[in-house]
Amino acid sequence: TGFTGGMVTGTGNSLIQGQNIGKALSNGLNSGLWGGAIGGLTSGITGGIRAARNGNNFWSGNGAGGKYGNVPQVDVGDLINMSGNTELSPYCGYGLCSSELVEPDRFILNVERFVETENSTISRFCFPDCTDGYFLEPNGPSSIIEGSNLRIMSGAYEVVPYSSANYPNVLQLVDVPGRTKILTHIGNFPIDTKGCLLPGLSYSTDFVGKSRDALEKLLNLHSSKTRFIINIY
Repeated sequence: TGFTGGMVTGTGNSLIQGQNIGKALSNGLNSGLWGGAIGGLTSGITGGIRAARNGNNFWSGNGAGGKYGNVPQVDVGDLINMSGNTELSPYCGYGLCSSELVEPDRFILNVERFVETENSTISRFCFPDCTDGYFLEPNGPSSIIEGSNLRIMSGAYEVVPYSSANYPNVLQLVDVPGRTKILTHIGNFPIDTKGCLLPGLSYSTDFVGKSRDALEKLLNLHSSKTRFIINIY
């Protein structure tokens, strides 16, 4: 491309023969701005979709997830060293995995929150025998406030046995940020939980079924391992 006698010669989208230099530069600048804007918009939408698929807020990318968003995730510390060698087994048809460390005394149950309503949150996981499992929790946003009756923050939690007059022979998540007595106990509906995880072998809107059977499977799994960890995301 060259310039001759104030006229533009050569080829190009912006530098067209017969245009003066100012007009050509103006057209080129407009094309560049439009191209940059479209590229930025495309990149932003792609990033938002990626964040949403990971359970984070579409606009900000914040953790805590789902339609509620804007609740920062809590760092629960180096509870699990996932850099070690692991064996992965199919996650019951969802294309995900439940991870069991090669160390035979420790099991990690990966739990994915995938349904949110105004009344509850439902997550899914897979037992080692590839039976589908579900948890029903309260609705969001995730909370670190005691007595909020909302779901707990996502994260990895050690699970230990717990018994009381009201909840005999159940499981408890320990070191939950800001919350105490977060249990895994029998229940079916949102009214049955103020923050606890209600297990089930089936689900529908605001409901999990066969809760007693699911709890029994979790208790058996816990008793077979020295350490049992629930990883909620």
